[in-house]
Amino acid sequence: PSQQIFIRRTRILSVSSASGTTISYSIPQQGFVSIRIYSPSGKLIKTLVNEIQPPGQYEIIFIPHNMPAGIYFYTLQNNNIILTNKMILIR
Repeated sequence: PSQQIFIRRTRILSVSSASGTTISYSIPQQGFVSIRIYSPSGKLIKTLVNEIQPPGQYEIIFIPHNMPAGIYFYTLQNNNIILTNKMILIR
């Protein structure tokens, strides 16, 4: 059977530097989960989640301290599945 993970916000996130944003996701089975923020050049900026989680729905708040305005990418990995979405940081 195929495994699926979901990021509830599938469109581009617009992130305010003051209030941040909430990234909501769900995973179908227990396993390793990581959420990471990358620059457009692929440089790792921040790791938000890096742990084993049971199945369920989750939310993580991302407040981009000391990051310049621009386009970034965030990845959600659950076991061997990786999803990538774009976010725009507005100052």
